[in-house]
Amino acid sequence: MHARINMLAGDPAMLDEATRHLEETVRPHVEGQRGNRGIACLINADLGTCVIASYWDSADAMTVSEQAVEVSRKEITELMRGSVTVEQYDVPVFLRRSRPGGGAGVRFARIECPPGQIDAFIETFRSTAVPVLTDMRGLASAQLLTDRTSGRCIVITAWEDAAALAASRADTARQRADAAAAMHLQVRAVEEYTLVFTSVRDS
Repeated sequence: MHARINMLAGDPAMLDEATRHLEETVRPHVEGQRGNRGIACLINADLGTCVIASYWDSADAMTVSEQAVEVSRKEITELMRGSVTVEQYDVPVFLRRSRPGGGAGVRFARIECPPGQIDAFIETFRSTAVPVLTDMRGLASAQLLTDRTSGRCIVITAWEDAAALAASRADTARQRADAAAAMHLQVRAVEEYTLVFTSVRDS
């Protein structure tokens, strides 16, 4: 699986209108593209940030779709009176215990890994982090996104609600610190969002 992450920053007052447009107009357009496996929309209402994550069967399907989704991306960016950055990743790990609903809490942990150690990081995440996460109360899903060229990675965890997200902060912080020390990783940022909707299929 592969993912395209669109990070938008704009006017917080425009978020409701933007997310309505996303769900009613952009979502069916993106889902209609060949090889699409769904789309998710996350927001931080206080900061006026919006994440649109689309998932694809293959890197080729994601690349071919770029021209088709470019107009929609421009429309949303203009609607939010903001700016957008686009990132593309492999998704070597996708675990789902339950499908998170609207209002779920989502955490992004942005990590830099030496490109030569990506495979080792993936295996360590599968064998060490996943069992710990699955034992944590309120976890809905966990993903590891990787960019083998740059070494940029994102660990995305979705929690049943904002309370579960908050309750997990200390344990996940310890887990990140242990992994960073053991594998010489750098944790660049931790971001938290609220899920607006998701149609992402894991299989």
